Amino acid sequence: MRMKQLAYAISLMGIAGMTHVYADDQPQKAEKIEITGSSIKRIAKEGALPVTTVTKEEIARSGATTAAEVISNISANGIGGLSDAQAVGTGASYASASLRGLGENSTLVLVNGRRMTSYAIRGGGVDLNSIPLAAIERIEVLKDGASAIYGSDAVAGVINFVLKKNFQGGEATATYGKATQGGGGLGRFNAVAGFGEPSRDGYNVFVTYDYAKIDRMKATDRDFSKTADLRHIGFIDKRSFASFPGNYSSDEDGNFATDRSNGGAANYAPSPNCPEGQLRGGLCRYDYVQDIDTIPKSEKHNLFARFTMNLNEQTQLFAEAMYSQDESDNFTAATPVRTDQIPRPFAEQTAYMVPATNPYNPTFGTANPIDLMIAGRTVELGGRHNGYKNTANRFLVGVKGNLGQWDYDTSIGRSEGKGIEKLISGWVSEPKIREGMANGWFSPAERTRNAADHDRLVAAQLVGDSRVSKRSVTWADFKVSTAFEGLLAEPIGFAIGGEFRKEKMDDVPNDWYQTGIIIGGSGTILPVHASRDVKSLFTELNVPFTKTIEMQLAARYDNYGDFNNTAPKIGLRWQPVNSLLLRGSYGKGFRAPNLDDLNQQREIGTQGNFDDPLRCIVTPTGYDNTANGFDCANQFSAWATGNKNLKPEESTQSSLGFVFEPSRNLSIGATWWQVEVKHAINQYGFDALIADPDLTAKYIVRNPLSAADAANGLTVGAIDHYDFSSQNLGGTKTAGVDLDLAYRFRMAAVGNVKLGFNGTYYTKQDVKLNPAGKYEDANGSYFNTLPYGRWKASTSASFDHGAWSETFIVNSAAGYTDADPAHTVSSYTTLDMQLTYAGLKNAKFTFGLKNAFNRKPPLTNQGDLFAVGWDTRTVGDARGRFAYGSLNYKFW
Repeated sequence: MRMKQLAYAISLMGIAGMTHVYADDQPQKAEKIEITGSSIKRIAKEGALPVTTVTKEEIARSGATTAAEVISNISANGIGGLSDAQAVGTGASYASASLRGLGENSTLVLVNGRRMTSYAIRGGGVDLNSIPLAAIERIEVLKDGASAIYGSDAVAGVINFVLKKNFQGGEATATYGKATQGGGGLGRFNAVAGFGEPSRDGYNVFVTYDYAKIDRMKATDRDFSKTADLRHIGFIDKRSFASFPGNYSSDEDGNFATDRSNGGAANYAPSPNCPEGQLRGGLCRYDYVQDIDTIPKSEKHNLFARFTMNLNEQTQLFAEAMYSQDESDNFTAATPVRTDQIPRPFAEQTAYMVPATNPYNPTFGTANPIDLMIAGRTVELGGRHNGYKNTANRFLVGVKGNLGQWDYDTSIGRSEGKGIEKLISGWVSEPKIREGMANGWFSPAERTRNAADHDRLVAAQLVGDSRVSKRSVTWADFKVSTAFEGLLAEPIGFAIGGEFRKEKMDDVPNDWYQTGIIIGGSGTILPVHASRDVKSLFTELNVPFTKTIEMQLAARYDNYGDFNNTAPKIGLRWQPVNSLLLRGSYGKGFRAPNLDDLNQQREIGTQGNFDDPLRCIVTPTGYDNTANGFDCANQFSAWATGNKNLKPEESTQSSLGFVFEPSRNLSIGATWWQVEVKHAINQYGFDALIADPDLTAKYIVRNPLSAADAANGLTVGAIDHYDFSSQNLGGTKTAGVDLDLAYRFRMAAVGNVKLGFNGTYYTKQDVKLNPAGKYEDANGSYFNTLPYGRWKASTSASFDHGAWSETFIVNSAAGYTDADPAHTVSSYTTLDMQLTYAGLKNAKFTFGLKNAFNRKPPLTNQGDLFAVGWDTRTVGDARGRFAYGSLNYKFW
């Protein structure tokens, strides 16, 4: 019977699927509520703006264990957000949203209609992992720009997590899951308890707790991610020439030689101890993927409490408290030690060679020992092991109610995030490494030869808390709304409100960072303390010209001190018949540079492996580019700093759509939308810089041209670093169509059936990198380090009959032309399955498979990420087939 239902479900999903809007089976008492996208309280109905709602039932059926998983499957959520899987080789457990693919900073995330602070360690978006899944009643996604209502950051839309209110009862859920190929296991427990009926007792209080533990998954745990060398399939070899055993400077004939004259790049030759399997192009190569994690180990706690008390029949006091803690640790590649990337001025880098007197120097003991430049790694210490502890808290108290015909809502609150970075192992002190090379007990290119030397290397590690970051927002807000009757056929809705916010950031690196002694770190980083006040006023009108035609007018003024903005919006709603709704909107928006954009201290990092087009492709007589590690397949230094000259992004957006409901069981909706962003805040990718001579000259910093290189026909010096700071780039033009379908019916064989589909198709994704340049078509291609797929969709079928229910969900995303245009990345489709039994009193058992057919991520030939052969940004979950089971029990 179950197999027949599975076959039937899969056949049905070919024509219809998952939507995130379902009508309830039972009629509800009409009450005035505030819906995301409007400040006016009204009877719930479809408005002038497209809002997708994900209910708690749909969240449970999806098998999602975090808020981030729910958002990742919404078709309007595109590239530019992050997930835990995107911590590959970089950092902490973190997840964010990116509606319309416009980036995490262009999507405003709210909890119960109010802001949260950004993620502490890296700024930017809100960490979705800090939102307790057990407390969510529903998620409302406004898929339209809303700066006129909510202010900055709402350029692409708004995601509002509406948490439980007035909950009574007690229940708990335990979940355990494991990937069938190992790694990434999950243990989760959540509970909620509440009591008090406001209408009877005058109060309600409830508390939710959510705990999750996620096991590490190494890159080597999966075939698709286990190596950086993909030559066997005709793809890139991204193994690093900062290797172990390492490489030493050499002359054009491959003989060891010292060459550090006036910034000239040396050729390189491998250590005599380099295994044959690591050799390529005359260099020793290091497969760094063997050290990195695909999914970091993490442990998460989330707590939410809400208290409400009726002060009288018209006034209610409310208070909310939220706390989250996320401890994670992950491994990145072993520390690279390279003469050219020691964070010191060029003139001082000669001190970071392996001297002729060092016994590990391959010329030591020969007739002509010489100092050698070095490109190696501290592989003996293992990969760099980082720990992160992120905490977030949010407290608010407020009063809402009505005075006569006016509804009001006001609150004061504070949201703060704190992140602590810790070096656990594998990180080494630059003075200690310098001492080891000078005194002859260490070379990063060779294995230590005795216990004493190894112990000295172990003692050179830096262990402890290295950086403390804080982000906070403190606010006071108010809004009032009413309806003026008698002027038109229907009451005119009106709202006005204001908000004051203080945004603050504190970033305090310890002495290791402030003195720049962490090799493989971010160079010298100084403390940052910044804050600003934001003052806002907003108003909204809802004008019903007739019983079927309504107009929404909204405007908001925001003052940031250094700049201000007024954002207007207009929306129209026409319902000519009960079964058909037509709607459209037009508005302007903005995104203010956040405090990190403006104030970040210089940090030195790397991106992918790239060739210097002005040196690597030139092959003058006597110059061996293949063996020149500095110019070819190199991880050039990327310097990121704040930019106080940034201007706000400005946007215009519009939409046209309809909702057609020929019966109470069928709903069809479609919306065309477009967003244009000017002065987009972003960074240039290295490949974009080298493709444009003007950008190359402006943002790539080179060392002086050496006499030796000039004699060999080269015209420019070797790259020192490139500028990876945020800039006001040209802009983006994005347009597309959203389609939503929902159909419910009953069949004797399978019970109640719900089918649905939500999909987004991009008709345009144009990007202008240079303010003086032209827009380029990125739709369906890999452009400026990002994959721009044309579509994303989710399709589902669910069946309810007696105590049993089954759900089948197909998630799919488009392929695209790869970074290497000769290759096309295939589309990616997975099937999730869930079976639930609720035949025992107060208990519910659930069993499920995510990615039931164990689909591997599609192959890609990009070189921008630490992940090789696949793209973490298009694959939200790299575990493969994942089996889970859960038990829910209601105590009262």
